[in-house]
Formats: sequence, C-alpha cells, structure tokens
Amino acid sequence: MLAENLISPYLPAANPTDSVQTLLDHMLRFNVLQLPVVEQGKYLGNLSRLHLEQIQAPADSLGSHLKELPLQEVSVHVRQHFFDVVDQMNTHSQTVVAVLNDTGTYMGAISQQDVVRNLTHLTASEEAGFVLVLEMPRQDYSLTEIAGIVESSNARILSLYLSPVPDSRNMYVNLKITGEVPAPIVLSFQRFGYEVAYVFSSVQEAADTQERFDALMRYLNI
Repeated sequence: MLAENLISPYLPAANPTDSVQTLLDHMLRFNVLQLPVVEQGKYLGNLSRLHLEQIQAPADSLGSHLKELPLQEVSVHVRQHFFDVVDQMNTHSQTVVAVLNDTGTYMGAISQQDVVRNLTHLTASEEAGFVLVLEMPRQDYSLTEIAGIVESSNARILSLYLSPVPDSRNMYVNLKITGEVPAPIVLSFQRFGYEVAYVFSSVQEAADTQERFDALMRYLNI
C-alpha cells in the first residue's frame, strides 16, 4: 500500500492567500491539528493549529504572517509505503503527512483518519475469521513454522503483525486466520509448544454467551 494510494481527496492545503479563520475552519472540519502549506505547487511545511490560534486578526491572510510562523516539514514520497507514513506521523507527532513526487511537487496529503481507514484493509479486519495471539521470545519467531501449523489445519493466515509485550523481552504474534472455529488451531499450536495468549472469535463469544444463559436458566429452574 503506497502513499499515492492513501492521499485524501478532500483534505485541502493551506494557501498563503487563505485567511487565518478559513484555515482554522478547515482544521476543525477535517479533524486535524495541522495543514500542509503549499505555494504554487511547492510544499513549505506543516502549519500547526496552535500557532494559527495565536494570531489576533483571524481575517488576515496566512501570507501576511507566514514569515513569523514555524513550519514543520513532514512528508513522504508518492512511492513510499504505508508504514513510512505511519512512522512520519508518529516520529513528528503530526496528524497530517504531505505527499511529494520526484520533483518535490506537492501531490496531496494523508490524514490520521485516512491511515485508520486503510488500516482495516492491511489487517484484513473486514475479512471473516478469528484472531489468535501467540506470545514468544523474539528468537523463537518463525513465520514458516507458524504458517505451516495454520495451513496443516486447512486454514490460511489473512494478516500478521508483531507487537512487544510490555515489560518483557517477549513479543506478541497477532494472527488473523480464516475460519470460525479456533479450537483445532489452538490445540495444534499448543501441541508444538506455543503459548496462546489470546483468542478472539465471534463464534466463541456467542457460545460463551449461550453457555452463560443456559447456566442462568438452570439456576432459575432449581
């Protein structure tokens, strides 16, 4: 997933001819804390809402205050990956990242909302299946072995990502797997010595709810 495919079709850039109030309205409407400043196709940097709000005359044009406003350059190339976009946002604590082409021309911007919206595709969260989380030392991680265990149960891995275990040298391996019944795959991982930390399954949740309901009915009939 490349940056050029994530560009928001709606998020406007800040032009020096725009009034301060117009830009504040844009930030509020699109729920962002910054806007990219662009002049004749050239990206100048990100403008913060905090600095805009300090201007006493909101009817003034941005251009009349541009020299006194600090701009932060936060951009990616059109062919950079989704992960690079997330890294730029995280590293610079920004809600917007500008996208530039080979000549440095501004092509558009990506907001946090765009990142979250596309994250559903990257994690296959819209696909039917269940989530299984393994915990293991980093040196024990083997994608080949994990995939083999899943596929031996006639299932497929839809998505996989790694995350650290707090206050530990271990890591979580988060798997989205096809199918609705996790039990056989859980047993397979346990048989191979893996620690299954969590399982999230709508079928299992429904079964648990039914079991609790049946237990309540039995109690009420006593």
